[in-house]
Amino acid sequence: MGGGNNWGLNVAVFRNNDGKYEGVTDDAVGGKFWRNFYLKSIDNGQIKGIAEVCKYGEDDIRPCFEGDKPYIKRQIIISFRDNKLKVPEKP
Repeated sequence: MGGGNNWGLNVAVFRNNDGKYEGVTDDAVGGKFWRNFYLKSIDNGQIKGIAEVCKYGEDDIRPCFEGDKPYIKRQIIISFRDNKLKVPEKP
């Protein structure tokens, strides 16, 4: 069987419990629509970052393939509430 060229980025949330970190939750944040994700801040239940995607047409925004240009930088906000992440489907 041939392999694929699929990859993904994940974000994980940990809680400091008296010096011991415990995993709370995680979710995929890249690979499907985002080329890269650069963390900018975490504040008040929001994880903010910048994603790189490619714009092939007015409403055609999707992952960039090798050699595709230009990248478009989009702000992405991931919500963290009730111990769950809500990751946008598409930037």
